[in-house]
Amino acid sequence: RAFTDLLGLPQAQTQPQTLDDGPALGQAPKFVYAHNAESGLVWAEHLRRAGRPELDAAGFVHGAWGEAITAACLFEANTPHWASLPEYQDDGPAGQVLDFLQECGHG
Repeated sequence: RAFTDLLGLPQAQTQPQTLDDGPALGQAPKFVYAHNAESGLVWAEHLRRAGRPELDAAGFVHGAWGEAITAACLFEANTPHWASLPEYQDDGPAGQVLDFLQECGHG
């Protein structure tokens, strides 16, 4: 897999690919709604379809949830100014993935 694929950078889409509307009107989109998984879906939809997170033998999250956390961390590492972006004023990309995990009832 290409390094840039893990970043989940936004890709041009004609229609949002989520089952819900994402953030409320006027709110900055969270990482999971603004960035795409390798599947082409936004992370929120990809993670909903994946179901509960799983741990590997070493206790690390793997599968879709592990990929999302990795993508968020890579975004933070490769976007030095991320903390100054409005969508990350309250919580960073990795924290938003963990918040979404809670929202999905997996916390």
